[in-house]
Amino acid sequence: KHDNEFYTQEFRLASGGDSRINWVAGLFYSRELSDGVERFGTTAGADQKTFRMNNYYGVVAGKVTTQAIFGDLSIPMGERSRFNLGLRYTSEEKALPGEAGTGFLAGTPIIVKTGSTLQESKPTWSIGFEHDVSDNHMIYAKVNTGFKSGTVNAIPPTVTIVNSFTDPEEITAFQIGTKNYFRDGRVRLNA
Repeated sequence: KHDNEFYTQEFRLASGGDSRINWVAGLFYSRELSDGVERFGTTAGADQKTFRMNNYYGVVAGKVTTQAIFGDLSIPMGERSRFNLGLRYTSEEKALPGEAGTGFLAGTPIIVKTGSTLQESKPTWSIGFEHDVSDNHMIYAKVNTGFKSGTVNAIPPTVTIVNSFTDPEEITAFQIGTKNYFRDGRVRLNA
């Protein structure tokens, strides 16, 4: 049986459409609550109608929370060019406590606590330049960073040969490209 509840909300405040400098600022929040048990190694009873569980593992009162604050700014540089900046600060917490059990068929069950807690925060940024070659053709270049927190392994804390969590993922991406409209806007080609 598994029970999950997920909630997410984002609030944004942005400049008006006639503003010379375009900007957006916001807050992001998400929360996932989870409970669940996986049973395996079951054996049928003599009547073939009842089953006995030998093993199980699961998450009990798990909670994953993400919070972020962000902002983007686009500053015109002449009639056809823009300089873009972005900044985001993300904080994530993963608490996935649980338990695992085995040996129920032998009559000597062993039950251990599992899971751990992970908390990570990281600022990320972007910087870019856009230039309208004409009304229907634009070129751009951008550098941005990204972040995703690690994962929590559902293992007993006493097991030391396996990490209780994985490292976060981080990236620095470099982009160049072009966006184009042809045939009075009926055909779009981006590269």
